[in-house]
Amino acid sequence: MMQVICGQRPWTKIGDFQLLVDWVCYLHRDRRLLEAVDGRLGGDYIAEEAQRLLFLGLACSHPIVSERPKTQAIVQILSGSVSPPQVPPFKPPFGGRQWAR
Repeated sequence: MMQVICGQRPWTKIGDFQLLVDWVCYLHRDRRLLEAVDGRLGGDYIAEEAQRLLFLGLACSHPIVSERPKTQAIVQILSGSVSPPQVPPFKPPFGGRQWAR
């Protein structure tokens, strides 16, 4: 999902970042999340929807598999019937339980 919004592969080196998810997390921490949206869209997208998908992508990338959203929740988030998960601006360390579902 994050790959589609960003127009990048997961292992694309972007600046100092080796992984797409780390770059998106950095932009989120810096309050510039929408800068991750593929520039080829030229601003032709709905910012709230892009942000929803980026937050969902970050939540689905949680280092602890059991903390990632379940399929039913993902479908509800995608349909807009449920808000995207709260994602703190810092990527939790492996083994941490800091991101909310």
